[in-house]
Amino acid sequence: MNKLLLLFTITFFISFHSSAQLSKEQLEDSAYAALEAIPEIQHMIKTDTDSRWPLSMRTVRFPSSDFNYYWIEVGHTNAQRFVSQFHFYIKPPAMDVYYLDPQSDSLYTPAQWRAKGK
Repeated sequence: MNKLLLLFTITFFISFHSSAQLSKEQLEDSAYAALEAIPEIQHMIKTDTDSRWPLSMRTVRFPSSDFNYYWIEVGHTNAQRFVSQFHFYIKPPAMDVYYLDPQSDSLYTPAQWRAKGK
């Protein structure tokens, strides 16, 4: 009976851990989907033809107890390095997108970003 209880506990833990991990992956996928819904990013994806420096996105930072956003960079990459062009913060759970201006360390909504002239 103890072995059966132990087996059940281990199975439950593995199942719970797998579903929690899947949830984190789904949240990150949702952050990327929110970013890819921005017309400027859609245009970059659609017109990317540079085979030596293709468009790329990478997660720099994940939400945590002291940081409320996904920090995703959009840029170009090759085998040696990633060159960042834009920085975005995406805030879960609503997946609100903000442009990060690294020079002023300010966040802007996409509408504010467009008004500033990108």
